[in-house]
Amino acid sequence: MSGSDWDAEDNQSFLVSVSDLMSSLIFLFIITLMMFALKFDTATSSLESAGATRAEMLRTMKQRLLEHDAALSVEIDTLQGILRLGEQSINFPSGDASPLPQHRPRVEAVADVLSEVLPCFLPGLRVRCSDRIRSSLDTIRYAAPLEAVLIEGHTDSVPIVGVLRNYYASNMELSGARAARILRLMTEHAPLLDSLRNASGLQVLSISGYGERRLADTVQKASAVNRRIDLRFLMEPPKSGAGAAAGVRCRA
Repeated sequence: MSGSDWDAEDNQSFLVSVSDLMSSLIFLFIITLMMFALKFDTATSSLESAGATRAEMLRTMKQRLLEHDAALSVEIDTLQGILRLGEQSINFPSGDASPLPQHRPRVEAVADVLSEVLPCFLPGLRVRCSDRIRSSLDTIRYAAPLEAVLIEGHTDSVPIVGVLRNYYASNMELSGARAARILRLMTEHAPLLDSLRNASGLQVLSISGYGERRLADTVQKASAVNRRIDLRFLMEPPKSGAGAAAGVRCRA
């Protein structure tokens, strides 16, 4: 065999090796892409399930609250996961952390409804879900677990002055005190709320305060409408692998 024949055979072997290598790399790339697409689809499905579950929870909460008291002012924002208890539901005197005396029964009504609805959306606690809700709840479609409910305190734009400064340095502190007071009143009336735990074993109910930073009425900034309580519902985010693939979190 001549030298040129050897060279041709070596070149052919080299091309075959490169072709096999490229085929293997393309195969690995396709497998990796398929795995990523599967994880992304899983994450997207998890997010859609969490959003649908939260929306159903909010609708159920609003319905049960209005059944308790048709005069309640209740608004829901399913995209942000917020249930707003308006001026006619739970309101506060200016500069005070305690709700208006006539609104105390409404705080208890909210506590009763939370005690009734929240177990339906917590792992291991669905046995405590009331028969009425369980009978109408699609537990397969709305299976995403709840992570937390934040009781959010808000104030109007009137600054803290005079003797009130002995109690609250700012509206931020006042709003936090309002949220804490509502939490205490709720758990005293419905002790079950204090025992609710999410999938990580952490307490579901917590508080936050925004002061005057998130006014409901930005025109009449001193309006009583701004002295309110919101409930914000947070769902469990997708599992870490799926969440990383999607690059998103399921929180508002």
